[in-house]
Amino acid sequence: MKRMTHELAAAMDELGVRDHRFLGGSGRYRDSGMTGSAAGRHPKALCRADVEEAATHLVGVIREIRPEALVTYDPTGGYGHPDHVQAHRIATLAYRRAAQPEFRLDLGAA
Repeated sequence: MKRMTHELAAAMDELGVRDHRFLGGSGRYRDSGMTGSAAGRHPKALCRADVEEAATHLVGVIREIRPEALVTYDPTGGYGHPDHVQAHRIATLAYRRAAQPEFRLDLGAA
């Protein structure tokens, strides 16, 4: 995991991104591997994440940062990676929830 976080930090630095975050905090989720792999059975595998819970974390970030765009995978995850499919589900739900004024006022204004 340390290598992956270092690689992410280096990639974000190259792109000029100064604020990158891990969904739910560092260590909350882990790579699920491809469909059928043992990694996907781990309790912290992203493919097993509660979509509602993860999306709520993302709503807080969206409302704080107020981005002009939100980019995610298509419904098939590009090539079927379970984490990419789950990322699509989470981002899509968070996008909708972040725009709902009545949803979680404690996370900031819609």
